[in-house]
Amino acid sequence: MKRIIYIASLFLLLGVFGSCAKLQRKKEFFLNQEFKRYFKFGNQSSWSYVENGGSLPVASMELNALKEGIFDVGEAKQEFFSYELNGTGIKNMLLRAVADEGKVNRLSLFVSDTSYKVVVELSYLDGAFIPFKGRNDVLIEYESKEINGKTYSDVIEVQLNENEFYDKVFFAAQVGIIAIEEKSSRDLFLNSYILK
Repeated sequence: MKRIIYIASLFLLLGVFGSCAKLQRKKEFFLNQEFKRYFKFGNQSSWSYVENGGSLPVASMELNALKEGIFDVGEAKQEFFSYELNGTGIKNMLLRAVADEGKVNRLSLFVSDTSYKVVVELSYLDGAFIPFKGRNDVLIEYESKEINGKTYSDVIEVQLNENEFYDKVFFAAQVGIIAIEEKSSRDLFLNSYILK
């Protein structure tokens, strides 16, 4: 009888410890691979832009200081990446992406103007890009789009309302930023790029 009580007590203790281990396990959120195709590139990736259909490059950006990993935020772990886009002929930018609850991926693109100011914020959920809550931006997705005589696949157009720098920013999967319409009426179109 003592042996049965001992074995039952042992199983009870194992069950309690197993339940505690399950309670202590953190939720993990990972960035969607489709989302990454639009925004994740390696250090020294670069993009060159021409102005309003010209042929000579007037602006360029180079990706530096790529950081990636897992944020440990209390009860959850969230995959993230961020990097700087150092510009010539265009303002420096900072891009941050993070996986959030409910399979939501969030992107924030900041421009450097004495301090970093948000230019683009969007979310990705269930295979679709959506405007970030609280912003008045419009997102349009294209299977393909011709910009400055070049056709790109899987393009997102972000129409920025109430933004002091840009009217529109265009992203293409596996390419990055392909066009920027500035408030100053200068339009920049991708001329060439190198992805690392």
